[in-house]
Amino acid sequence: MTDVDTSWVTPPYPIPVRRSLMVSGDRDLFSNDIPALKARYGAIAGDWESGAIAWVATKNNTQCLILRGVTDLVGADGGEAYNGNVYLYHENTEQIMKMLLDSLPLWLLKHVENNSWQDIKLKQQKSDDNCG
Repeated sequence: MTDVDTSWVTPPYPIPVRRSLMVSGDRDLFSNDIPALKARYGAIAGDWESGAIAWVATKNNTQCLILRGVTDLVGADGGEAYNGNVYLYHENTEQIMKMLLDSLPLWLLKHVENNSWQDIKLKQQKSDDNCG
């Protein structure tokens, strides 16, 4: 498990967010997996990429913020975007990506406001030292 330091991310947020734990794996999430994942980790979502990104950022002492948008829900009866409902995924993805991309400059500004340039350069130097 990788713990990402998001203490620098303070309200107010540029867009509505829900800070929470999500699980990340190397295979599709099946509906019968959900109860055990919720019970074991308290996770509210799952994906394939975020765990690897968080692990690499932490290993390299680099601040990281993972913003995810939920396009469709998976439950005991399966997923909303399956069985001919792929349009739901496409519509939701378009809306979510627009919101995330439009808010990105505000998230970057928040990062700069909560970290001095000297701190950012020091963290980058530590990261470079770990890579070499």
